[in-house]
This record gives sequence, C-alpha cells and structure tokens, in this order.
Amino acid sequence: MSLITREAIWSEDKELLREIRKVVFIQEQNVPKDLEWDDRDTECWHALVELDGKAVATGRLDTDGKIGRMAVLKEFRGQELGKAVLTQLIKIARREGITKTYMHAQCHALPFYLKNGFKAIGDVYDEAGIPHQNAEEILSVESLVFSDAVNMLTNTIGNSTKQVFIKLSDVNHPLLCKRELISSLKSKAIESNRHQINILLEKTRPSKRSDEFVRLYQRLSDKIAIRVYKSNQKEADKRQFIVIDKELVAWQTNPEYSDLRILRDSDRINRFRDDFETAWKNSERDLSLLKLYL
Repeated sequence: MSLITREAIWSEDKELLREIRKVVFIQEQNVPKDLEWDDRDTECWHALVELDGKAVATGRLDTDGKIGRMAVLKEFRGQELGKAVLTQLIKIARREGITKTYMHAQCHALPFYLKNGFKAIGDVYDEAGIPHQNAEEILSVESLVFSDAVNMLTNTIGNSTKQVFIKLSDVNHPLLCKRELISSLKSKAIESNRHQINILLEKTRPSKRSDEFVRLYQRLSDKIAIRVYKSNQKEADKRQFIVIDKELVAWQTNPEYSDLRILRDSDRINRFRDDFETAWKNSERDLSLLKLYL
C-alpha cells in the first residue's frame, strides 16, 4: 500500500480536490453547491492524501488560520487519513507563521479534533443543516534566528537576477539596518541597470541606526527606488514581505513571534507580486530621504 500526504496546489490539483469534496459534501451530506464552492479556494492552502495513486482525502487552511473542507471518502475512513490531512495543514500553518488555527467542526467529528489538540469553543449551531461547534488550537511557531534570516536574505538577493521588491513598515526596520544586507543591495544595484530594486515603506523618517542605508540610497537613488504610501493607503495592507525573483520571503514581526518563511508556490508568489505592484502604483516618491541627515 502506497500512502502519500502532500500539500496540494489548487491550480494543479483542483479536479482531484473538487471530486472528493463533491462526493462527501454535496452527494453524501447534501450540502448545497453554492455553499460548497466559494471564492476562497484559490487563496487557501490545501492538503491531499493519495492511497495507491487515488485521491482519497483533503482539507484546506485559509489565510486567517481557519481549517475547513476536511473530507475523507467513505470507503477509506477509519484509517487515520483525516489525521494525516490535519497534520499536513498544521505543518503549513506553522510554516506560514499562523499562531492559531480554528474550525467550524461538524459535531460528530468534534471528538476527532479534540483528540488532536483542539479545544471546543462556544455553543452548538446549525450550518448547512448540520450541527457544528467551533474549535481552535494555539500553535507554537518555530522561529529562525535573526542572523540566520539576514544571511538567507543576503544570499538570496545576491543570487537574484531580475527584481527585489521590499515592503516594510519603516526605514528603520531591523532588516534595513544590517550591513550585510545593505551591501548585498548595493552590489546588486551596481551590477546591472536592468535589475529592479523597489522598496515601499510606511514611514521614512530615518534615525541614526538607518544612516548607512539612507546614505546608500542617496548615492544610488537612480538605481534603488523608494516610495511611501499615499495618505489614503496607509491602512490598506500592513503585511511586510520581500519578493525576490520567483522566491517569496515573508518577514513577520508580530511581537509574539518572529520568523522567516519561504514560499515556493508560483501562484502565491505571483499574488504577492501583484499586491506589491498594486500598492506601488498607489504610492509616491518621498524626496525627504534625499536630504542629508547629520
């Protein structure tokens, strides 16, 4: 028997995922089609279990930590395939820096989730004609040592061939104050006129700690572009991330945890790139950084 549990990519595996969910939810549980097929699948992470080459179980994780669409084909239940799906989704959540997962659990399945670390929350309620109760699990997130994160970023920027898009809250962000990362940006800017380095910031009032980076920008402002949000864009998107060619590096600075995540799913990378480019179009140049700060 060959059992494979893996992260599924919606654009590549959607027919397999949809077939399992159609059989379990629409045909077996009579969930209306318009409730089953929503607009979240392209944004979610998905898990898939294949047994002897047949897709038999799936589930998804939304960007806010919600786990849902957990489904195992009837003839394959009782083999802990649901646990395999849940384990894969939790693994993805940890990788993405999600500190709490939750779900709208069908009541008959609630003991399964409680046995696997979840805690029941609130009262029982009806959803699509089926009794549900919410459950959640607080996750510990593995952090990457800051110096290791900087080394990874530095090396990745050094090996980039086309673009570096940086979206951070502040010119004084710790990443922009690290000499080795500044040196990597400098080398890449000088190396090729066709290499893009675009940096989008919320705040551009420098302090002493960002002096080296600001002076680099002043010397190479024709090669490194820095812009700030327009006033009506400041609350639009608080995520901080770096897109390097086809590799996305997302830096999380929540005070409860600090980690560096690498996403290699091309669909998700493209969405981050699109989000950056949209924000970039709604930003403007800040000439104040070209002044000398003594």
